[in-house]
Parts: sequence; structure tokens; C-alpha cells
Amino acid sequence: TVRNRAFSDFTALKRVSMPGALSIGDYAFARTNTLEEIHLPKVTTIGRYAFADGRSRVSAGGNQITELTSANLPEVRTIEAFAFLNSGITTINLPKLEEIGEAAFVIGINTTPVNNTWLNSVYMPKTKTIGKNAFARAVNLTSCLLPKAEYIGENAFIVASATDFQSALSLPEAREIGKDAFKFRNIESVSAPKAVKLSGFANTKLAQIPALAPTLTLIGDNAFNGISPSFTGDIVLPPSVTEVGASAFAGHTGISSVRGNGVITIGESAFAGVSSNTAADGLVTVNFPNVVTIGASAFRYRNRLGDNASGGWLYFPNVETIGNTAFGMNSGAAGYYNTKLKYLVLPKVSSLGTGFIDRCQNFSRIYLGETPPVISATTFMNGGAGSYSYFIMVPPSVLASYQITTTTGWTDTTRNKVLQYNATDNYTAFMASWASNPSN
Repeated sequence: TVRNRAFSDFTALKRVSMPGALSIGDYAFARTNTLEEIHLPKVTTIGRYAFADGRSRVSAGGNQITELTSANLPEVRTIEAFAFLNSGITTINLPKLEEIGEAAFVIGINTTPVNNTWLNSVYMPKTKTIGKNAFARAVNLTSCLLPKAEYIGENAFIVASATDFQSALSLPEAREIGKDAFKFRNIESVSAPKAVKLSGFANTKLAQIPALAPTLTLIGDNAFNGISPSFTGDIVLPPSVTEVGASAFAGHTGISSVRGNGVITIGESAFAGVSSNTAADGLVTVNFPNVVTIGASAFRYRNRLGDNASGGWLYFPNVETIGNTAFGMNSGAAGYYNTKLKYLVLPKVSSLGTGFIDRCQNFSRIYLGETPPVISATTFMNGGAGSYSYFIMVPPSVLASYQITTTTGWTDTTRNKVLQYNATDNYTAFMASWASNPSN
């Protein structure tokens, strides 16, 4: 074992041969500015910052880069965080590696990644865990086979702009793929048949949403954000999916419907459209019968939402919280309106955010349940031209409770909109229709 800091700051060290060593401690060779070659045939563990921060030459941006350009580590199982930080390694052979720590091969200023133009080849066929930022900004690393990877951390292979990578990415054992793990990589298709938590493909070149594993529970933040051209057609989430993260499908104006029977939480801007879009958006139908929380702007900028066989209805039988501008439109120039959404059925809602239907110009009725939800003076605001002619429909038995002046957020203006629905109201007809065809 090479103890912690054993050779740190040895400024004349060029070659290391330790045929019997089994582990390298933290900072063991840190700042050895002339180290060119390492021979460690039996080492199984490399500690934090073990070969980090060489000072022999300077990269763009002021980072110090070591002279160590290649490493063959045939027995290494674990490489800990920042082990080769600011190393000039171009190729590394890790045939038995199982775990690689955070930012292990990053070029960075105070560990904030900048472009690593040195690293171009990594062989790690048995690696199961890849930490956050492990190969971040490695712009010349254009392929990396990961047949055993189970966990791929946030930003693991991220780059700053569109960069070549293998067009078809196979992750046969992956269980969790972190946020922005492959962001801006030119990946056209991905297979992750065992994924439980899936994110990481923002700004890639995916042509369509990948097949979603029946084990999947979470589609994470930014999962498919920023992909152009947009996904198209219908998206049906497996019943195992309980959460869709923030901006997961943001900007996909070509999708026509989204369904998720198991989804309980929809994150902020999860299915938001494009703020500058005045053309007809694709999304007309959403069906989440078990969703409890709809985040702020979750379906914002969707100007055709409700333009389907239901005739402008959306029904969320179990939702309790709806965030600000959840179904709202652009608060900027005139023309950014939704004229299709007319009716919302929210029998269990307890909180409605600011402007949640802002600029839905033909909105007519909202059907609420037995308990008045918490609202504010701007919950039903209309930022566009004209004014709403909507009503708040409630069960006859609770009409009086909606008129109580102390109910949070309710003003005379909103109380005057409250009506009781009855057998002749089109709510009844819609509910009968929905029961027979809940896919509307």
C-alpha cells in the first residue's frame, strides 16, 4: 500500500513501478509534475486525488495538466473521486474496473469541468458504477462501451455543445441514469431495458423516445429536454412510472398525447411547450388518472390542449395540487393563447396556483369538489385581451361552504362565479362519456 500523500509534490519523479502494491492512497502522487509512466500491475484501489493536479504544463483556462498520458491498470477495481483530476491521460485500460468516482478524469478549475481535449479512449468492460462528472467535457471521447454499467451519475459524459458519440448506445444493465449524463452527445438511439430511473439524454439526437422498461419508476429532470426535432405521436408511459421530473419532455411540440396511469407527480415544466410558438402545437390530450401533484408550468405553452374528441375537457380525478401557470400560455405578446381548453374537472384539488389557466381564452367551467381549494387573487387571472366568462361549478350540497368569506384566497369576484351543477349541466354528460372512454 502506498500511503496518503506519500509522494505528493515530488517534482522530479518520472516513473513509478510498484509490482507488489495493492492500493494507492489519497493524494499519493498529487502534483508530481513530471510523472510520465506508472507500472502498477496488482493495484486494486486508487484513492482520491491520487494522480491529480500536475503542474508541468498549462491548459487553456489556466489548469495544470500532468505529463501522464496513458495508464494500464489491469487489476484496478475502484478509482475514487478526482483520482486523475487535471491529468493529460489520453488512453486508459481498465479491464476489471467496477467503480469510478466523481470527476475522476475531469479537467477543471477548482473541479469545475472545462473541455478535456486529451482523453480519447477508455476501456472498462466490467464497470458497474460511474460517478457524477466522471468524464465530463471529454470532447474527444467519442465512444465508450458500457455493457455492465448499472449506475451512471449526473453529468457523467456531458459536453457543452453537440459532440459525436456512438449513435446507438446500449446500456443492458443500467438501473439508474442521472440527470444530463449524456447531454449534447450525438446519440440517436438508446436501449436501457432494466432502467428504474431514467434521465440523461437532454439535447441528444434521439429520433424518438426509447422503449421504456417495465421496471421504470422515474423519468428524471431534463430526461429528454432540448431534443430537436421533437418526438412525435403518442407517449404511453408504463404503469410502473410514478414520477415525471422537471422539464423531462419540455419542448416536444410534435407529441399528440401523453398517458400515464401510474404517474403521481408531474414536475415543473415537465411537458411544457415552446414559449414563442404561435403555430398549432401537437399536444391535445393528457390522461393521468392518478396524478396528485402537477407542478408549475407543467403543460404551459400548449395552445391546442383540449382540442380532442372530448370537446375541450380535461379530467384529473385525484389531483390535489396544481402549480402556477400549469396550463397557462405566454404572458408576452398577443396571440399566444389556448382557445381549445374549456372545462377542467378537479374533484379533489386543494390548491390552485397563480394563473394556472392564464390566456386559455375560451375557458368556461371548472368543476371542484366538496372542499374549497386554496387560491389567490391571481389564480384565475387572464393576462390576454378580453375577459373570461367562466363559472366555478360545485356540488349543490356544499354551495354554502364556497360562500364563506374567510375561505383562503376567495374574494367576492371568485365567489360570484360559484354555481351548483345539476342533472342538466353538461358535466353529467361528460362524466358518463369519460367513464365509458377514459382515454379522451
